[in-house]
Amino acid sequence: MKQSYKNHQQKLENELRKTSMQNSKTFWKILNRFSKKGTDTNIKITIDQLYEYFKSLNENEELNTDEINVDELLDSIDN
Repeated sequence: MKQSYKNHQQKLENELRKTSMQNSKTFWKILNRFSKKGTDTNIKITIDQLYEYFKSLNENEELNTDEINVDELLDSIDN
């Protein structure tokens, strides 16, 4: 399977190189096969929304840092 994939990639690479110099229409036709049609490229998101999203991913609801006593934690680790 790995060898077949490698052969496919090499064949495609050779085809792209050949057509890029000889036939630009075919070259772009090949490249357009890989475009992500149907995806929305106009998605609007603010930096604040992005920040809040990643902040929520990193939150641990079970751990409340206000209730942690560092000295007690270190003592329990030592024991």
